[in-house]
Amino acid sequence: MSTVLLINANRSGNPHAVFPLGLAYLHSALEQAGHRVHTYDPCSSEIDLEQAVTKRRHDIIGVSIRNIDDCHFENTRFLVEQDIALVRRVRALSDATVVLGGSGFSMFPERVLKESGAPFGIVGEGERSFPELIERLLAGKPVDAVPGLVYLSGEEMRINANPGHPFPSLVPFRDRQLTEYYLRESSMLNLQTQRGCNFRCCYCSYPVLEGRSFRRRDPGDVVGELREMHRLGGRYFFIVDSVFNTSSEHVAGICEAIIRSNVRLEWGCFLRPKGLTAELVNLMKRAGLKHVEFGTDSLSDRVLAAYGKGFTFQD
Repeated sequence: MSTVLLINANRSGNPHAVFPLGLAYLHSALEQAGHRVHTYDPCSSEIDLEQAVTKRRHDIIGVSIRNIDDCHFENTRFLVEQDIALVRRVRALSDATVVLGGSGFSMFPERVLKESGAPFGIVGEGERSFPELIERLLAGKPVDAVPGLVYLSGEEMRINANPGHPFPSLVPFRDRQLTEYYLRESSMLNLQTQRGCNFRCCYCSYPVLEGRSFRRRDPGDVVGELREMHRLGGRYFFIVDSVFNTSSEHVAGICEAIIRSNVRLEWGCFLRPKGLTAELVNLMKRAGLKHVEFGTDSLSDRVLAAYGKGFTFQD
């Protein structure tokens, strides 16, 4: 058993302060594997980074790098340098093994690992890879087969394939203090019902981060998470899937489970305009849908085709 500290490096509040859902999944996976886990979020915590790292001894410190930039079209603020500086600071404060991850890291793993000096990183999801890496490190076993692992082998940077796995049957750990902070800042929480995306939008990073095969979540697990959100004071959530309606059957299964559960929360999601029916939209409305974001991108069929959107203005 190890003592693990998970650090959320994201400080960006644009356009919303975002609850660190990936870290919450890792927290639950590591606890399930028998480790002692603590999460540090600099935005919501009353202590600084040095106190968080040094107040107890940690065997492993995981740092989640979510954003490469703040997505502002004008005056873009790039965040990689400050994240690399944070990792270097952590390494100076502790002799724990540092492991990097998160969507931002997964886009540029070689550069971030090299410049930060961290020994390991994980590309893609980590609920299986992180516990396996810790187990191998504790046992003194080779780590070269850990899915998604990024590491130096001599002078060579290696990145193991991470094919993904079935959606983990976990309820992400939501610390009360952390949850209350993000509810105050943005009035919403986040929920994931599937991973992967096989659409071909030319600019999108979802297939790179999650793969092109859809891995959908059991509706009962979704309802269990909604009950936990409600208990912690949540009244609104956003579904962070790349697109919620990748399958009418998936949408119907989730919505019908929500309706049966009598958990009354309002929510929003990303939808594709193609293939929507009045019946499906009405079902989503009955389950609490209040807000939709369509990835329309253009009102020109020629531009939509060039973007690889797979739908038309008429859709």
